[in-house]
Amino acid sequence: MLIAGGRNDGGPLEGAELYELGTEDGGRIVGRFRTTGSMTAPGYAHAATAFSDDGAGRVLITGGIDTAGPLDTAELYDPATGSFGAAGRMTTARQGHTAPFTPTAASSSGRRRPPGHPPDGRAL
Repeated sequence: MLIAGGRNDGGPLEGAELYELGTEDGGRIVGRFRTTGSMTAPGYAHAATAFSDDGAGRVLITGGIDTAGPLDTAELYDPATGSFGAAGRMTTARQGHTAPFTPTAASSSGRRRPPGHPPDGRAL
């Protein structure tokens, strides 16, 4: 499981971690976290979509928000290299949206802009 970005008291984060599920003697389910590559830019409230049909475990991160407002960026996490790379720009900045995987086409739903944000992404 990939945990990417987010925010804390210091602001938006760019770090990422992987959670690996396992078992101990006695059958107790346990897991561990380990660091992996960082996102290309800090952000939170983005959507993460796992490509379930490619066999490679890649994850597309779209939109979100940083200190300047909603983002139109996309990046792709590759577990084979443990790294993120730019994957283009969306036509509209967005945050708090969903992006479920569909085998025939990508889809996205949700707010295009959060309340209080004009088209240029600046907070009112």
